[in-house]
This record gives sequence, C-alpha cells and structure tokens, in this order.
Amino acid sequence: MLAITRAFGREKLSYYGVSYGSVLGATFAAMFPDNVGRLAIDGVVNVSSTCSPDGARLGDYFTKGSLTDADAALGDIYAACATAGPHACPIFEATPALVRARVDRLVARVRAAPVPVFNASAAPPFAVADTALVVGQLLNVVGAPYGGALPFAEAVVALERGDGAAMVAGSTQALLAGLDTCAGASAPFAVGFVDVEAPIICGDSVVDTVKTLEEARKEYEAMLEISDLATAWYRTTRGPCTGWTICAKDRMNGSFETNTSFPLLIIGNTHDPRTPIANAFNMSSGFAGSVVLQQNSTGHTLQAGFSACTALALNAYFNNGTLPAPGTVCQTEDEIFGGTAGGALVARGLKRRDAAWQPVLKRVGL
Repeated sequence: MLAITRAFGREKLSYYGVSYGSVLGATFAAMFPDNVGRLAIDGVVNVSSTCSPDGARLGDYFTKGSLTDADAALGDIYAACATAGPHACPIFEATPALVRARVDRLVARVRAAPVPVFNASAAPPFAVADTALVVGQLLNVVGAPYGGALPFAEAVVALERGDGAAMVAGSTQALLAGLDTCAGASAPFAVGFVDVEAPIICGDSVVDTVKTLEEARKEYEAMLEISDLATAWYRTTRGPCTGWTICAKDRMNGSFETNTSFPLLIIGNTHDPRTPIANAFNMSSGFAGSVVLQQNSTGHTLQAGFSACTALALNAYFNNGTLPAPGTVCQTEDEIFGGTAGGALVARGLKRRDAAWQPVLKRVGL
C-alpha cells in the first residue's frame, strides 16, 4: 500500500477500507502511523484482539464475537416486514415473531425434506434447497437487507410452494458452480472472492486455526449459542481454516495503539451481523484522535444502506480533513421493504446541492 502511494508521488496514504479492508487499513496505520493521510475503515474487524503480540491471528472475526449483533439484524428484517404490510413484504405476518416463525418453519421443513431443484439455464443446473442453503441465504440477507430482503422473502414464498430455484440463485453454491464452469468470468467481484477468501483468511490466521474434530465442534457450538446463523458463518469462515497449516510470510507484529499523522475515521452500523459496532469503538480506543461514526442502519458496512449524512461526512473527511463530532449517529434514507424513505433528505435539513448528489453517491456505493 505504501509502495503504491509512493508510486503516485505521495508519502501519505488516502484509504477507505471495508470489512476485511479494515484489517488492511488498521494494520497499515499501526505499521506506518506517520504515513496516514486520510484513512477510513468501515465494517470494522476487531484487529486488536485478532492479532497477538507475536503476530499469530486469534480472531474475533472468525469466532462468536463477530455474530454479536446478527440476531438483532435479523430481527430488524422481521420487524420491517410486519410493519411494511402484505403488499410490500411477501412473507408478511401480524408480528415480527410470527414472521420469524414462518421462516423457521421453512427451515425445519427443508431440513426434514430437502427440495430438489433443476434449472437447465442456470448454474448449477441441479441443486438441493435444504437447511444449509436457506440459512446461508439468511446470512447474506442480513448483510445487505435493503436490497436483499425482498428477493429473499419472494424466494421463501416460492420454496413454500416447492420451487427452490429462487433460493438457489445467488447462493454460495451457485457462485461456486459458476466458477467451476467459468460462467462467472464476467460476474461481480463476489464470485471470484469465494474462490480466494479462504486462502487469504486462513493464511493470515495460522497458529490458532488448526483444530481436531472435537475442538472444531466445541468452537462451532459456542457460535451457535450466539446465533443460529453460525450454521452458515462457521463453514465459510472459521471452518475452512481448521486444517490450514500454511503460514503467511509477513505478519503484523506490533501494537494497534498509536498516534497517526492524521486521525482515523472509523465507521460502524448499529446492527452489523458480521462486524458489530463494538468493534469500531474498540479499535478507535487504540488510535489517538480517531472518531467513530455510527450509521443507524442494519447490514454489513455503510454500503448496506444509503445515508446522505454518512456520505457527506466521508466527503468532508477526505476533502477537507473534517472529522464528525464524537457521538455522531447518521440516519439512513433507505427502508427495508420500503425503498428510499420519503422526504428523508429534506427532513435531514440537507441543502439542495447536497440532495442533488444522492444519485451519484448511491451509484458509487456511499
């Protein structure tokens, strides 16, 4: 990262890191504190408790701590469905608890009787809609509920009727099938990331990852005590690393408590199912002068839902070096099952010129 910065004739890095990118950003800030120009991290991995003094990865990101807010995020989706009504939410029930019960019934049903799926025009042409698939899609949805909750609800209704094609679409199984057939050559970044995620995560995480079957079982059961979504989370994060013995050559060996040449902006969502807001505050405590900006939304990283307040704060930070006041909480203009909240931009008191930037900001994912 520093070499790239210097290749452009600069000594100080400007960087916005999301999710695993927060690991890279925090590590850079710890290793090269005098080379921080503007550095914002979002969807923050708790790196200070993920790396021991000798550089061995221990990993809140992989273990149960990462799921602290997962059930709260799922509850937000069920509450939004009950509020939105039957015309907006296909799995509407009178209360959030009843919506949850409906989804739980489907999970139990496909556990007892998985639904075979055949779709000659998609990869994979043959699949099975079972518990692992549905819970895996639930994990995807809580990470991006503003765009994903409605398609998931529609897929639930279809699967209740015996059609699992919509539930399979976009799943990890479908992404891997696309890689196997090269059908994903022009697909979004997420497709390729499925293929490289485990080597990156496991290679950075050596000492504490290798487990016996019984040790892995206990670790998994500890996750389940926090959230049923551990069924999907463990097998895609911690699980693949249990037999991984390859050690990354260069590992962070130092402290995440330092003074940087410019304060960090650290961002977290109120209910992030993968990197809880507590991580942001924990990391901020180690970087002197840093500020936590909380986006009052559900999902993984600020990109899960649009907030003009957050976008303008990022703009001010990178362009003017202005940090938001400590304790700032930004509301989102999006609503789960409801699209963009009507009148929200005006209600937030944004100037006309700022409101005009909304389509542009949304297009670039801010």
